[in-house]
Formats: sequence, C-alpha cells, structure tokens
Amino acid sequence: MKKYLLSTGKVTEKLEDYVVDLFKLYLTVNPNDIPGASGIGFDFTITQAFKADLSREVESRVGRLVQTIQDQFKTGVTIELTSCELIDEQLARIVVTVNKKRSEEIEFNVYD
Repeated sequence: MKKYLLSTGKVTEKLEDYVVDLFKLYLTVNPNDIPGASGIGFDFTITQAFKADLSREVESRVGRLVQTIQDQFKTGVTIELTSCELIDEQLARIVVTVNKKRSEEIEFNVYD
C-alpha cells in the first residue's frame, strides 16, 4: 500500500486524505514559496474584480485548482468541487469530493 506525506508531517495510506491536504496546502502557499518545490502552490491573488463578480471569480479559480490537482494524477482519482461559497469579501469556503469521499469545509483568504 502507498503512503502519503501530509503537510502536517503525518503519514496516511488514504489517497483521499492526501488530495484534500493538497488543496489546503495549495490554498495557503504561492508558487516558489517553498525552495526547490516551485510546482507547489497556487496564485489565488484576485485583483480588479468587482464585488458583484467576486463569487464567480473565486469559483472559477477554485475550478482551475481542482484541474491542477487532478492533472497530477493520471488515473484513480476523481475530484469534484462540491461547494464553493464566499463568506465575506475576504473569506471563502469550499468542499471537495475525492473518490466519492466528501472533505470537511476548507476556508481560505481570497487575497492572501
């Protein structure tokens, strides 16, 4: 059985937990923040978006992140964006489903 290293330093054999951890990591790290690991991170910075368009912009970017993480796995992983909501003008909350296992809510700042 494969083992996966989580960003917390723990190890899991559950691919679904690893993929959810990747979302948390990618949403808190920008590309090139980790020396030698330029492929980790996602530039989520939103500029020049009107307040009325912010929810749609966040959902679009999260959709691209889903595709970015999905592309890392050739087969055996199905990732779906289950929900995406804007809590306020700075915070968003998503839930993803990985291989039919629903994640807990993942909150992140859309400007950091």
